[in-house]
Amino acid sequence: MTAAKHTQGTLGARIVRASFIVGIAHLLLKLAGLLQAKVLAQYLDQGQYDIIYAFVFENCIFAVFLIGEEVIGPTFLPVFMREMDERGEDSAWRFGSAVLSLQFLILLVTVGAMVLFPGVVIRLIT
Repeated sequence: MTAAKHTQGTLGARIVRASFIVGIAHLLLKLAGLLQAKVLAQYLDQGQYDIIYAFVFENCIFAVFLIGEEVIGPTFLPVFMREMDERGEDSAWRFGSAVLSLQFLILLVTVGAMVLFPGVVIRLIT
């Protein structure tokens, strides 16, 4: 029983550490957003800035958010927990690593396409 408590404590510590890292990432994202707003406001007039900001955030970035957070997240956790129960913690973390790596690659390609071909993306979305 003490080995099970030790494993749970270790898992709990990992979850807390991961939550802390995700929190820092969100904070850095918010700070990057403030920097972006300041820089764009210097280069664009108010009318252009409002249109670009609204389109990019309400369509492009929100779509990427929906793919990453609202679709993959809720489907990932039950499969991860089943993998942990059936095959063990190491197998579950390998599965998690593979899913997150695949998600990173998909998001990298998606964002790269948005950066390299903005006209095509705008035509597709509108």
